[in-house]
Amino acid sequence: MMPTIFISVFIGILVFFISLLNFKISGMDEATAKTAKSYNTLLNVRELIYDFFSTERGFDELIAGLEDYSSTSSFKKEIGLLQDSLDQVHGLIIHNDELFEEMSHLLSQAGKNASEYISLTSQRLASPQERYKVTTIERAVIGGAKAALEQQYQFQLLLKSYKTDLSYKDQLLEVVSASLDQVA
Repeated sequence: MMPTIFISVFIGILVFFISLLNFKISGMDEATAKTAKSYNTLLNVRELIYDFFSTERGFDELIAGLEDYSSTSSFKKEIGLLQDSLDQVHGLIIHNDELFEEMSHLLSQAGKNASEYISLTSQRLASPQERYKVTTIERAVIGGAKAALEQQYQFQLLLKSYKTDLSYKDQLLEVVSASLDQVA
């Protein structure tokens, strides 16, 4: 009789521990699923941000995507902070674009002015009646206007390259420095 009771108690304890183990395993499955869902959310948010910075996705599209994830994930606070930071970055991008636009316009105007000066002064020098009216300083400025025109063109090219590739920074600064040296 004792062995039967012992076996019954042993089977009862075994069933209890198997049930407990099964409960723990199902809890681990839920935690693993939740972790996988969080990981996928983070990957998708990373992809949204990457697409925005590689200009494949607009800012409004990025914010809409982040709001979708914010409402369906456990990262509401973090995504909110991320949105605030991205708002600041977007503002800086817009400001930089405006500065680049203004610089491009000013460079184009400077190039046009230098080109017109060279052209008009050359026409005056080529004219039999006007050549003697061209002053020595006007003649001397032609070389400087030509150099300024070349530097302006080089600066515009580097500025466009720098906008998409920051490795052009040193070359751009060299051209700016050379331009300032020429003016001084």
